[in-house]
Amino acid sequence: MIIGIIQNRFDRVAALGRRIVLVVLLFSGNYAAADGLPVVINEVLADEPGSATSLEWVELYNRQDTAIDCSGLLLVDDPDTTSLDGIILGGGEYVILARRVIAGPGEDSFESYWGDNSGVWGDAAGENFQVIPALMKLRNSADTVLLLDPTGGVSLFLWDGGTDDGISFERTRPDSPDETNSFVPSQDPAGSTPGLLNSQTPRANDLAIDSAGMEFHFAATEIIVPVTNVGWGESKANALSVGEDGNNDRTLQEHEIILDVPLAPLAEGETVRITVALAGYTWSGTKILLLDIGDDGNVANNIAGIACRLLSTPTEIVINEYLPDPLPGAAEEWIELYNCSENDIDVQGWRIGDSVGQTCISEVPLTLSTGSYMVVCENRAALTLAYPEIGEGTIIELAGWRDLNNSGDKIILRDPYGFIVDSLTFAQTYDGERSVERLDPAASSGDPANWWGSVDPGGATPGRANSTAVDYSEMLEMTVTPNPFVRGAEVAIECNVPFQTTLSAYVFDINGRKIKTLVEKQPVVSGVIAWDGADDDGCLLAPGVYVMFFQTDSGGSRKIVLAVAPAN
Repeated sequence: MIIGIIQNRFDRVAALGRRIVLVVLLFSGNYAAADGLPVVINEVLADEPGSATSLEWVELYNRQDTAIDCSGLLLVDDPDTTSLDGIILGGGEYVILARRVIAGPGEDSFESYWGDNSGVWGDAAGENFQVIPALMKLRNSADTVLLLDPTGGVSLFLWDGGTDDGISFERTRPDSPDETNSFVPSQDPAGSTPGLLNSQTPRANDLAIDSAGMEFHFAATEIIVPVTNVGWGESKANALSVGEDGNNDRTLQEHEIILDVPLAPLAEGETVRITVALAGYTWSGTKILLLDIGDDGNVANNIAGIACRLLSTPTEIVINEYLPDPLPGAAEEWIELYNCSENDIDVQGWRIGDSVGQTCISEVPLTLSTGSYMVVCENRAALTLAYPEIGEGTIIELAGWRDLNNSGDKIILRDPYGFIVDSLTFAQTYDGERSVERLDPAASSGDPANWWGSVDPGGATPGRANSTAVDYSEMLEMTVTPNPFVRGAEVAIECNVPFQTTLSAYVFDINGRKIKTLVEKQPVVSGVIAWDGADDDGCLLAPGVYVMFFQTDSGGSRKIVLAVAPAN
């Protein structure tokens, strides 16, 4: 039965063209199953790291508590064999059989590659295992290695699929009597664990944070943290510490911890979802919180970080003005940001765009100072030509600009961690003649009443205070000066209109014919409309009496009689 199982495995290797005669001959006599062998193959590095230099090795492990004389054991990588005669392996200890232990000048070896910073194996903590030279030439994608004892007992590892460069295969449970327990690629950051407990081997009392399964719930200001007992048997009571890693050393110092959540013992394989409530903590913006389980059998899986966004103030950086429908030949699309917080903010890694996708504002550090504006645009040259008063330092031309739909779209601003800092959905535009301005930075971006068309004479205010940030009148108020006025002189029409209304202003002759359209359904809040006294054809009005008619879309209207005197 045993020989049949082994033969089946060898048949797979034979199909790959490897010679197996030596191995078959060694199976004469009494066969001891691998669960009876005190020393087993525990880890194999077949795909040497980084180069063609021979850095292959096989790790053996003594899984009994007492020392053993390895004399008579043979490592077989057909056709090569290596004897372990004279090797004494203590209980629970490892021995590395390396293809190249010491190399010549300019060559890598086990000693130089896996040693500490000085490049010499054996002079760092934990490097207290034996390393001996062995004959081997392991194939990266498929091969077999065997450890044979004098009675014919065998520990075997066969692979027919490779790992990534420099990644070893590890036995998951070297202490298990089941020889068929799996070999899997190492998860150690170094790629392998020579002479150490395998990264894939469960420990006793080992709790782990599932970092990929963590969730931050913005509305509830809470973190959901899955914790699993990945060790053997029931875990011990522990605690989950939460804090801000101020010095970025991936550990939580006592003064960095903001709260502790108790962890009750878990059964082997059990997972619990821990709720970490942050309702009592506020800060402005996004921070990385570190979560750390107290010491247990394996601290490598005890730490995870998560980005959390909390606001001590209602606003931070806001979308303040935008032009989605520029006139042909005028400034192309642009969006203005405003820092209304009390702190300077680095926007490196921030993204802006529409509901389909967002583009990075800056790949390098870029500070938006408190109380300052930044205009991100499709075309910097077109923007500065259309608005020459804008400051050069406030303009960022984005590669891969996300076109905004003229008929309506969504604008989204995200921080480097993907959180939405500000967003709005718009439907109304002003046919390219003017931008859309925010009335109050502290009010909601999602409130349509917080947006209105620019009333600036230039049609927009990129990089400076919005024209709509003024007081409003409760009723329509109009004053025309001078009245009467001399033909050819300029007329100043001072207006105050109710909140968020459009204004239409016309001039009629005494027969009721409209001869001049001053403005028509344009957003106006207050200010002065200048008129040169000419009609729609550009001709100066003849001396006489005229009627000026003003009307808002809210229903208010005014009539003013205007007299035009002849020039002297």
